[in-house]
Amino acid sequence: MGSRASSDRGRQEDRVLQRRPSAFLTSIYVLRVVRQIFWGPRSTDPHFQDLPDAQGTEWVALVFLVAILILFGVVPQMIVGPIDTATVPLLVKLGVMR
Repeated sequence: MGSRASSDRGRQEDRVLQRRPSAFLTSIYVLRVVRQIFWGPRSTDPHFQDLPDAQGTEWVALVFLVAILILFGVVPQMIVGPIDTATVPLLVKLGVMR
């Protein structure tokens, strides 16, 4: 029984190591997009010249999304746990995972 527990722990560690590169690449992509949107050069397209900066509710939505991103970045198990609960049994049933 002890070897099975260590084997399960080893599989969990393997899954965590497999997720790290994708999480790293995703964070780079998101930060790059945020930089382009908020600090990039203004568009030269005439359709966008009259657009005002974010106001009121747009800032509320932005702050809320940033707070959620930071929360899930600091405590990812809050979102990963429920997702795993739903997807792992399906992946086992499909034969993708054991």
